[in-house]
Amino acid sequence: MSLIVSEVYDALVAAGAPDDKAKAAAGAIPMVETLATRQDLAEFKADTRQDFAEFKAELRQEMAEFKAELKQEMAELRAELKDEIGALKREFAVMKLAVFTFGPTIVALLVKLVFFP
Repeated sequence: MSLIVSEVYDALVAAGAPDDKAKAAAGAIPMVETLATRQDLAEFKADTRQDFAEFKAELRQEMAEFKAELKQEMAELRAELKDEIGALKREFAVMKLAVFTFGPTIVALLVKLVFFP
């Protein structure tokens, strides 16, 4: 038993508590070394605030990097989409030319073959 626990034990015995119950009660009291002082709590609070500030700064940095990366990827996707739309427009123009230029000729040939053998 530590000094404080033995003092509690002695006081309980002097008050008439049975020896085994006085030992159990004195043993249940936490040691003074394990309790936090106001200074301990103030230091813990300061450390926690510092840790939180560092975490916040790291999170902001990571969010900024993520935003920049996302912006770059979006720009690349826009460029790819623009290229693909351009290619589709060119293909459509070619098909339109083929249909309106050669379409009537093909239809005329089919009509001639079917109706005028």
